[in-house]
Amino acid sequence: MRRLARAAAALLLLAACRVETTVAVDADADGSGRVQVEVALDREAARRVPDLAGQLRVDDLRAAGWEVERPQRADGGGLTVRLAKPYRTPAEAVEAIEELSGSNGPFRDFRLRRDRSFLRTTTAISGTVDLRGGLEAFGDEALREQLGGSLLGFDPAELEGQLGTPLSRVFAFRVVARLPGDVSSNAPSTADGDAVWRPLLGERVVLTAKAERWNVRNIAAATVSVAAAVGLGVVLVRRRSEPSR
Repeated sequence: MRRLARAAAALLLLAACRVETTVAVDADADGSGRVQVEVALDREAARRVPDLAGQLRVDDLRAAGWEVERPQRADGGGLTVRLAKPYRTPAEAVEAIEELSGSNGPFRDFRLRRDRSFLRTTTAISGTVDLRGGLEAFGDEALREQLGGSLLGFDPAELEGQLGTPLSRVFAFRVVARLPGDVSSNAPSTADGDAVWRPLLGERVVLTAKAERWNVRNIAAATVSVAAAVGLGVVLVRRRSEPSR
């Protein structure tokens, strides 16, 4: 699995009313976490693919360690497809994102960093989402070889003409960073403390987010140790100050 389009190729070929793709990085304080992808089709899009589960080809995703759910019905009659890949280290998270995008895909130069001191843990993520190539940014060279012509196997301009609306209104994208601690970022919006970016087709967006968290267990242990040491010191002083018998 080299590109995100290979996971959702059947979806992109649809003349759908709206398809929203969310890529989320969930990071835990210990450096592990999950990279998750959700593709949500509205009611009209779902109506056009009554056998979506049978059309999706996800064997390569599972072979690469991705967990793939069957399409689920959503409120309003839509459909949602979810896949996720757990990671043990920040380096593995970056590898998972690279699997989605490939070397020439829209997700570029992503970095996830975790720095831990005795008192605090800092988790930071950065990267670029480049959609200036339009839907072709999600194309796959292997798909072009199989179908010929466009990287997607269809002409985006022709699809836009059939829909009668800009593709940016049909295909929406979100990138979400869920980091442990108090988050600061350049994201234009947040949801439940998460940083949320909504890059549009034709745009290039640079993402940066950082979260800091107190290491409560270390602080508690240090507090107990200091309290014990102070208590022992008080006892010793009292014993020395008592008159000998």
